[in-house]
Amino acid sequence: MNEKIARAGSLIVSITVAVFAVCMLIDFSKGGLIFNYDLLGYGFMALSTFFTGLTIEGRSKADKVLKWLMLIHGIFFIACLIMPITGVLRQTADVDAGKGGVNALECWCAYFIPVGVLSYIHFGDKHRGEN
Repeated sequence: MNEKIARAGSLIVSITVAVFAVCMLIDFSKGGLIFNYDLLGYGFMALSTFFTGLTIEGRSKADKVLKWLMLIHGIFFIACLIMPITGVLRQTADVDAGKGGVNALECWCAYFIPVGVLSYIHFGDKHRGEN
């Protein structure tokens, strides 16, 4: 009987440890697996803006600014690829660690306001000219 109780206790401890490990992996606020996937997604978006920037021909000043904004944003691919691998952002991903992530996201959004406006001008002119 004591052996069965010991096995059951061991099983409960094993399940608790496994559940805790899974919760740490999928917890977005603690820099887990989902957070790293999110950062990797931002990295691939940065890579796509880099290659899109390479395709833009700078005929006007607005096109040249758009091209350079996209190329500069593409450089962040390197950081977004390396940071999840090294775990650099594990402490800043914690909600209690501060507002670093929030500030970075706000700066990123502010950076893309002119990109959105200039893209509308760039691609809108091309479509209006075809009609």
